Amino acid sequence: MPRPPDRRRFRAHLASLLQASFLRQVDGEHLRLSFGPCFDAHLGLRLRHDEAERCVRRVFTADFGNWNPKLLELTYVPEASDLIEGKLGDLADALAMIAWRPRPLA
Repeated sequence: MPRPPDRRRFRAHLASLLQASFLRQVDGEHLRLSFGPCFDAHLGLRLRHDEAERCVRRVFTADFGNWNPKLLELTYVPEASDLIEGKLGDLADALAMIAWRPRPLA
Protein backbone atom coordinates (compact mmCIF):
# COMPACT_ATOMS: atom_id res chain seq x y z
CA MET A 1 0.00 0.00 0.00
CA PRO A 2 1.50 3.41 -0.96
CA ARG A 3 2.39 5.81 1.80
CA PRO A 4 0.41 9.04 2.04
CA PRO A 5 2.43 12.10 1.01
CA ASP A 6 4.15 14.06 3.74
CA ARG A 7 2.18 17.31 3.67
CA ARG A 8 4.87 19.39 5.34
CA ARG A 9 7.46 18.31 2.80
CA PHE A 10 5.10 18.90 -0.07
CA ARG A 11 4.21 22.40 1.18
CA ALA A 12 7.91 23.18 1.62
CA HIS A 13 8.46 22.09 -1.99
CA LEU A 14 5.64 24.33 -3.20
CA ALA A 15 7.02 27.25 -1.18
CA SER A 16 10.45 26.75 -2.74
CA LEU A 17 8.86 26.88 -6.20
CA LEU A 18 7.23 30.19 -5.36
CA GLN A 19 10.38 31.62 -3.79
CA ALA A 20 12.36 30.76 -6.92
CA SER A 21 10.03 33.03 -8.93
CA PHE A 22 10.69 36.12 -6.77
CA LEU A 23 12.76 38.47 -8.96
CA ARG A 24 15.54 40.48 -7.31
CA GLN A 25 16.98 43.52 -9.12
CA VAL A 26 19.38 46.36 -8.37
CA ASP A 27 17.83 49.73 -9.16
CA GLY A 28 20.48 52.42 -8.61
CA GLU A 29 20.83 52.92 -4.87
CA HIS A 30 17.86 50.68 -4.09
CA LEU A 31 17.04 47.02 -4.42
CA ARG A 32 13.82 45.84 -5.94
CA LEU A 33 11.98 42.61 -5.20
CA SER A 34 9.31 41.84 -7.78
CA PHE A 35 6.50 39.39 -7.14
CA GLY A 36 4.98 39.87 -10.60
CA PRO A 37 6.56 36.72 -12.08
CA CYS A 38 5.33 34.75 -9.09
CA PHE A 39 1.75 35.96 -9.54
CA ASP A 40 1.96 35.45 -13.32
CA ALA A 41 3.16 31.86 -12.96
CA HIS A 42 0.61 30.67 -10.42
CA LEU A 43 -3.10 30.69 -11.17
CA GLY A 44 -4.02 30.36 -7.49
CA LEU A 45 -2.33 33.68 -6.72
CA ARG A 46 -4.01 35.39 -9.65
CA LEU A 47 -7.41 34.08 -8.57
CA ARG A 48 -6.80 35.19 -4.99
CA HIS A 49 -4.88 38.33 -5.93
CA ASP A 50 -6.25 40.58 -3.18
CA GLU A 51 -5.60 38.01 -0.46
CA ALA A 52 -2.08 37.30 -1.74
CA GLU A 53 -1.23 40.99 -1.97
CA ARG A 54 -2.45 41.55 1.60
CA CYS A 55 -0.20 38.69 2.64
CA VAL A 56 2.83 40.35 1.03
CA ARG A 57 2.00 43.69 2.64
CA ARG A 58 1.52 42.01 6.01
CA VAL A 59 4.94 40.33 5.88
CA PHE A 60 6.72 43.41 4.55
CA THR A 61 5.34 46.31 6.54
CA ALA A 62 6.10 49.92 5.64
CA ASP A 63 9.26 49.72 7.76
CA PHE A 64 10.94 47.57 5.11
CA GLY A 65 10.48 49.71 2.03
CA ASN A 66 8.00 51.03 -0.48
CA TRP A 67 5.34 48.70 -1.86
CA ASN A 68 4.07 49.33 -5.39
CA PRO A 69 0.76 47.45 -5.79
CA LYS A 70 0.51 48.07 -9.55
CA LEU A 71 3.89 46.48 -10.26
CA LEU A 72 3.77 44.06 -7.31
CA GLU A 73 7.22 45.26 -6.26
CA LEU A 74 8.94 46.14 -3.02
CA THR A 75 11.74 48.73 -3.24
CA TYR A 76 14.13 48.92 -0.31
CA VAL A 77 17.58 50.10 0.71
CA PRO A 78 20.50 47.64 0.72
CA GLU A 79 20.80 47.90 4.51
CA ALA A 80 17.42 46.14 4.84
CA SER A 81 18.37 43.23 2.56
CA ASP A 82 19.18 40.86 5.44
CA LEU A 83 15.76 41.49 6.98
CA ILE A 84 14.05 41.07 3.62
CA GLU A 85 15.88 37.84 2.78
CA GLY A 86 15.06 36.46 6.23
CA LYS A 87 11.34 36.91 5.63
CA LEU A 88 11.18 35.47 2.11
CA GLY A 89 10.83 31.89 3.33
CA ASP A 90 7.90 32.83 5.56
CA LEU A 91 6.29 34.74 2.72
CA ALA A 92 6.76 31.88 0.26
CA ASP A 93 5.16 29.47 2.74
CA ALA A 94 2.18 31.78 3.29
CA LEU A 95 1.73 32.35 -0.46
CA ALA A 96 1.94 28.60 -1.11
CA MET A 97 -0.95 28.04 1.28
CA ILE A 98 -2.97 30.64 -0.64
CA ALA A 99 -1.93 29.51 -4.13
CA TRP A 100 -2.64 25.81 -3.69
CA ARG A 101 -5.67 26.00 -1.42
CA PRO A 102 -8.44 23.84 -2.82
CA ARG A 103 -11.28 25.67 -4.47
CA PRO A 104 -14.57 25.32 -2.61
CA LEU A 105 -17.20 23.23 -4.34
CA ALA A 106 -20.08 25.26 -5.69
